[in-house]
Amino acid sequence: MGQSRLNRLLFQNLSCVEILWVTAWVALAEEMLFRGALQHWLGIVGSSLLFTLIHFRYLKQWILLLSVFGISCLLGGLTEWTGSLIPAVVAHFTVDVILGLSIRVARDS
Repeated sequence: MGQSRLNRLLFQNLSCVEILWVTAWVALAEEMLFRGALQHWLGIVGSSLLFTLIHFRYLKQWILLLSVFGISCLLGGLTEWTGSLIPAVVAHFTVDVILGLSIRVARDS
């Protein structure tokens, strides 16, 4: 699966600690907005569509675009199932940190 140029530019020059910091804040902010606020009004599919649209860098990469939408729906379902944002934040962080660290490690090899 390919990565966007923006992801490479963002992560390749960050230290591992910086990647952990950035991905933690992104996961918290995005989950608070999309699952914590918007999902209540738009439902899982509506908030996931908006979540996918803000990841516009994937619009020409259909597999990544569908992956983002699918992961977003899963995060929405996880939030509904648990009644808490914490599992979705942790899952989102995990996906992003694996992506960020894999880009960083690829740069070094």
